[in-house]
Amino acid sequence: MGYLSRAQQENIRVYREYYSKFAKDYEERTREEAKIIAKTMNKWVNLSNLKILDFGVGTGSVWEQLYLQGVTNIHVVGLDVAPGMLRRARTKKIPWLEVFEKRAEDSDYTNCFDLVCAHGLLRHCANPAIVVKRAHEALTSNGQFFVADLSIEDDVLKIIRKLTLQIRDY
Repeated sequence: MGYLSRAQQENIRVYREYYSKFAKDYEERTREEAKIIAKTMNKWVNLSNLKILDFGVGTGSVWEQLYLQGVTNIHVVGLDVAPGMLRRARTKKIPWLEVFEKRAEDSDYTNCFDLVCAHGLLRHCANPAIVVKRAHEALTSNGQFFVADLSIEDDVLKIIRKLTLQIRDY
């Protein structure tokens, strides 16, 4: 994290503290959104046997919804900066979900995930283009990047379109 400005480091500290402190409230406020994202994923992405990277996994509520729908044959690695959110995700005991405290921008995976997800994350990133780049690097050659974000910036969408041969807006 040494390449970040003091302001960026302070923002990350604030996010960690805020989302850790209010993880339960956040999960309750976003429960319906998690259901919609899970339903959309299940409808538009064949999840069977996928290895998935989730940038900004939060409390794991999207994966909990999929687990409750009977999804079992996947493996999800979730990253988040807020320890409190990750603690809450771990309490769900979803057997195929592993979570780690790490920023999406610091991800160093290469060509190993079939699907990378960013649910409501890009609007919180100081440089969303880096997250999109990390997602692209982490994907296998036929991998997909699933973004669910109501406030995605036009410049991020342009970058995603450049890196993606086919983009579908649901």
